[in-house]
Amino acid sequence: MTPASRLTAALTAAVALVAGVLAAPPAPSAAPAGSFPVTVVNNTRGTWSDAQVYITVMGQSSPGQWAYLRTDGTLRPINHNDENAPGHLTKNGRNYANMSYTLAQARTVAMPPRIEGARM
Repeated sequence: MTPASRLTAALTAAVALVAGVLAAPPAPSAAPAGSFPVTVVNNTRGTWSDAQVYITVMGQSSPGQWAYLRTDGTLRPINHNDENAPGHLTKNGRNYANMSYTLAQARTVAMPPRIEGARM
């Protein structure tokens, strides 16, 4: 089993556990060479709308460099200054970086060719 297929299998299993959603792999358009698609399907039967199911993918783009996946398939380095960036989240008076997206924003994303220790 190749590293990419192991990561695909791990991500598929992880997604199946999150809020009753199931992963499937149709190909997105214009994906970078070496990437692979991950599609998340909302199988909650209406319990949660696509706008209520959030996806966060974090991993290392290189050893020691933590990043999160954006809907366009790019990895953005995690930066503590994002806590106060436009679009940040606030809970109990504390700001948090917004590193998640909803199924309404993107169902299929291209996983980059290199991401280590990723969690979804």
